Amino acid sequence: MAVLKDVHYRSLLFSAIVAAYFYQFTGNYFDGFMGWFTSQYSTLFNQQWGPYIAHTFNSIFFAWVYAKYGMKYIPGPNIIKGTIFGVVLGVVVIVTMMIVGAGGGTMAKMMQGMPTSMMIGFFINHAVWGGFVGALYNDEHCLNKDGKKCCC
Repeated sequence: MAVLKDVHYRSLLFSAIVAAYFYQFTGNYFDGFMGWFTSQYSTLFNQQWGPYIAHTFNSIFFAWVYAKYGMKYIPGPNIIKGTIFGVVLGVVVIVTMMIVGAGGGTMAKMMQGMPTSMMIGFFINHAVWGGFVGALYNDEHCLNKDGKKCCC
């Protein structure tokens, strides 16, 4: 399957898991900081493992999207590519939540009620995630001795 080629999966898995950790760490550590980060992290995430696990799986999937498409089409050094991708992903999440919330989705409705100051933290979290994915993902191992891409 062509969609699975040209991605270094060991590097992808490493960068996605580390990025997911720092995404969640930023949300927990800066909880309530200047009103930018939501207290949902301390109440929701510390009582349940489900959101942590879901964010880790999301991180792996979206890191794959970054590795497959983001690295090709976003200009600049990898850390900047990743940060831009993370912020764009945050915008996509907000738009998706607005649509789902309009249809009655519970989590989406909760996010729609977030003050603008907390949205800053939301975008910082996604920028941190993207920056780590961009900085840590390395597809150079996918080159053969001739310098051509090979299947990873």
